[in-house]
Amino acid sequence: MSGYSQTANDIQPLRLMDSSRPDPILFVIDSNTSFQLNTSNYTDSVISWNLSSNHMSMGVNREALPNEKDYATVNKNSITYGNPDNITKELSCYSIFHDDNKDKAFNILTSKLKMNFQDSIITTTHQNFTYSIQKVTGGATTYDLWIYADNGDSILQFIASQLPLDANTTHTIDPFYFNGTALQTVVYVDNGNNGTLEDTLFIASVPLGQTIVNSVVKNIFIYPNPVEDFVFIKSTSDVNMKMDITLSDLQGRKVFNSSFYQDKGIQSKSIDLRTIASGTYILTLYDDKGSVVHTQKIRKQ
Repeated sequence: MSGYSQTANDIQPLRLMDSSRPDPILFVIDSNTSFQLNTSNYTDSVISWNLSSNHMSMGVNREALPNEKDYATVNKNSITYGNPDNITKELSCYSIFHDDNKDKAFNILTSKLKMNFQDSIITTTHQNFTYSIQKVTGGATTYDLWIYADNGDSILQFIASQLPLDANTTHTIDPFYFNGTALQTVVYVDNGNNGTLEDTLFIASVPLGQTIVNSVVKNIFIYPNPVEDFVFIKSTSDVNMKMDITLSDLQGRKVFNSSFYQDKGIQSKSIDLRTIASGTYILTLYDDKGSVVHTQKIRKQ
């Protein structure tokens, strides 16, 4: 960036690189302070804010045009982003965290996070090995999720697409949830940002090195939830294709599987769950390439 303005609370930054240089501007600050950034006049095609300490690195990035601007507040473990422009922007947010005293670490990337005019989010890396995205203002959005989780003896990969993030909602991503038999990534959903968890999204693991093909199926809505007899799947696809659906219990045991044909365009399909016992399950949709396109927890009454 070729132009910027900055203010610091509590103390001044210890070091600031010359803003006339083409290098990225670097602040070294006390861990207890915070500062605000208003960035604009971009000369390159990417805006990148990155924050690092001994055990953590995190950032917010996006493609940027010269006449655009962005707002941020940064402290020791969080980056707040605000969009002051009357255009839609697409963010990539990441967090890398490890602890020398604990034999585990994670690398989390949330991408394709759309931010409309006056939308704002808070991204936070927590000491308990979780990462959260809080939608503060603006409407609902979606994002893709990609995780590498190192539990000391193995590295697991978790991938999900088009996760819905509602307005005034926090998603807390936990790559080390133990489901009784193995580690699992879950996303805790706090609707209303009131500290109460209304839902838990279970993210399927995939083998490392598997080629992930972006699915042409999108805008997936599964309702009602809870479900009594039939669950409906409303989705949009760019092509005609076969879809597979599985239902697993919280121990990972498959209790139901079926398939249906997704027509090009928007359609709604009903799935008969009358023979399924009452309880909480994980519903997973796969495209015709075997890639997971949607995972959601549902409750059968």
